Amino acid sequence: MVCVDRDGDGAERVARELEGDGHLAVAADVSRGSDVAAYLDAAVSRCGRIDLHHLNAGVPGPLDPLPQLDLAGFERVMGINVTGAFLGL
Repeated sequence: MVCVDRDGDGAERVARELEGDGHLAVAADVSRGSDVAAYLDAAVSRCGRIDLHHLNAGVPGPLDPLPQLDLAGFERVMGINVTGAFLGL
């Protein structure tokens, strides 16, 4: 199994906690195409192929009224929750 997270230490912790051996941790930002390509390449290099790709990265957005939302916060949420799933597919 390959564990992917922007927080590389967090990905390492999850990989260590899984049963069995050989789990891989990769630090990557799922909203960046180059990072997605890198974690997919790492997965194929380690495992030979990808049988299941569980795209579960997601963050909550601010609960501010729409007129008070800032563009940077909106783009962060969309990048992780939408673009990350799109790139993973």
